[in-house]
Amino acid sequence: MGQIFKLFMVDKKPYLTIDEEVKIGDMVIVTVGDMYPSVIECKNNEQINVIQKPKTSSTKRYKVIMKPEEVKLEQSIIESLSLNDLPVMVEFENGEINILE
Repeated sequence: MGQIFKLFMVDKKPYLTIDEEVKIGDMVIVTVGDMYPSVIECKNNEQINVIQKPKTSSTKRYKVIMKPEEVKLEQSIIESLSLNDLPVMVEFENGEINILE
């Protein structure tokens, strides 16, 4: 069995993410209740503190571990996933991404 990650679609592009601490230079997906994902580059410690310790419990952040150009999915799957604002749980094993939901 491979590792389990969340795959977010932002502007019809797939981002593979993990829930772990971020540092300056990391790309993150910030969501409100796992909806309305936005891609942000962490540029300073103040920004990281706001992302990692948000004022509302519904704000979440996920570290991007694979950018769209690295995520290998068929175009039909990308188009199908683009219809939904919610993330999809995926398994990454042997260089392949398998959708779990």
